[in-house]
Amino acid sequence: MRHLKKAVCILIAAALVVCFAFALVACNNNAKPETMTDADFEALYSFANATSNSQSYRNVTTFVTHTADGDVTEQETCGIYTNNTSRTITIDTVLTAADGTVTKTYYIYGLYQGRTVEAEAEFVGDAELPSSSTSSSAESQVIAKSSALRAVNDIINLKNYDIISATVINYGDGKYDYEISYGTNDSGQANASIVAHVENEKLISATVTQGDVSYTATYEFNVGSKTVPSKPDWFKQYPAPED
Repeated sequence: MRHLKKAVCILIAAALVVCFAFALVACNNNAKPETMTDADFEALYSFANATSNSQSYRNVTTFVTHTADGDVTEQETCGIYTNNTSRTITIDTVLTAADGTVTKTYYIYGLYQGRTVEAEAEFVGDAELPSSSTSSSAESQVIAKSSALRAVNDIINLKNYDIISATVINYGDGKYDYEISYGTNDSGQANASIVAHVENEKLISATVTQGDVSYTATYEFNVGSKTVPSKPDWFKQYPAPED
């Protein structure tokens, strides 16, 4: 009986430890959605701007467009790498048409031996169309033509629309979840939405839906440096088509 009582005490103690562990988890998950205030919106805009001002990051944006012939998907990976005195930008895209045709595009922009150059290779099915040239484009123009800041800009542009509903979950450790529905026309009803996640005062991910187009963007920071290949090395990786 004494051993039985001891065993019971041990079981009770173990149960208390388990209950305490569950209580800790419950405390960490007590954060609930709250209606966003003006201050919450300003904080979100600040987080979005912090992302756009980052010197080194990788963005992956996946678009899905619903058409009468089926869905069209496009995944774009944009890498912005910080070198000693410049930045290298890569934009790789995979476009899948409604009929299943796949187009892949590889693009790089940056300095090679003091000259600003850009190169692009496009593969439509089995066709290869590489190119290489010097560039007069500005870095900001290259980033603007990519999807790297699409989610950032859509968040900041919320200022121009009617907000139908907006909630934020503040987890208390620098992590936030936002869910916002808004109207882009005069109907007074929501026809677009943004669901965003923030960590360390930067946008980590966002899913945006506007009409027939929806996309998800993710961000990874401090991705390092990247050198621009020479023209021969570029064509070695992406052979030019024979005449």
